Amino acid sequence: MGDSITANIFLMGYAYQKGLIPLTLSSIVEAIRLNGVSVDTNLRAFSWGRITAAEPDRVETLSGEPVQQPETPKISLDDFIKDRIFDLTAYQNADYAGRFKAWLDKVRKAEEAAGSSSRELEEAVARSLFKLMAYKDEYEVARLYSTSRFRQKLISQFDGDYTVSFNFAPPLFAPKNPITGQPRKTQYNGRWMSYVLLVLSKMKFLRGTPCDLFGYHRDRKIERQLLGDYEKLLLEVMGSLSPANMEIAVALTSLPQDIRGYGHVKNQSIFKFQQNQDKLSSEYFGQSNVMEAAE
Repeated sequence: MGDSITANIFLMGYAYQKGLIPLTLSSIVEAIRLNGVSVDTNLRAFSWGRITAAEPDRVETLSGEPVQQPETPKISLDDFIKDRIFDLTAYQNADYAGRFKAWLDKVRKAEEAAGSSSRELEEAVARSLFKLMAYKDEYEVARLYSTSRFRQKLISQFDGDYTVSFNFAPPLFAPKNPITGQPRKTQYNGRWMSYVLLVLSKMKFLRGTPCDLFGYHRDRKIERQLLGDYEKLLLEVMGSLSPANMEIAVALTSLPQDIRGYGHVKNQSIFKFQQNQDKLSSEYFGQSNVMEAAE
């Protein structure tokens, strides 16, 4: 593979193909070119990473060696929950993180009352609930780009004299693409925008309040609605939980983890998620009603 930088570019290509990097292909390629270091080599590494993720058999045929899939470090459920509580505290505050923990405590008790000690339902809810609670709105994007961790990443990935710019499509201000009608990204000066992002990150206390101007946008309303609907679903699931329907309950409460992307891409993903949720909900609650009738 070459040096560590090339290996990192390869892994970035792999992650991009798996849908784990919320950036466009053109912006990643542009960043590699702008860096000006081993451009052709890094572009090839990125492409091979994508191919490895999409067609590992093809890579095995070409290389003559089996492809080793990157392993995801395994952590315990308790550690995962602790990490998510830390993340939600940074995302909003301790009360918001406490809301997350309170739901997991309820789910754990309901799961145990239904005769299960596997904690599979608790884990499904932990992953899904966190995803819905930590949606990336304007305040969160500003916070992530204002951290020292982000600045250290820039220093470690780019050498020499370089400038930083941000490409954003803020829903309230972005011009529309005349063909697609979707918000179009605009490039902003990095030095100036860094100060704006820092100030905006400090205003996260406005999130969800009447003073939250971003919260009036359709996408933000949908994200809050998804969270509220999921919390209602949890109450209904816990009220009908039994050993017989535990497997369906885990599948049903795991569905939000399939939501991907941002903007119109995320809206399409939400539509598919809602279809799957309607189907599994009918199966879950239909089975519960049959069991109650049998009793």
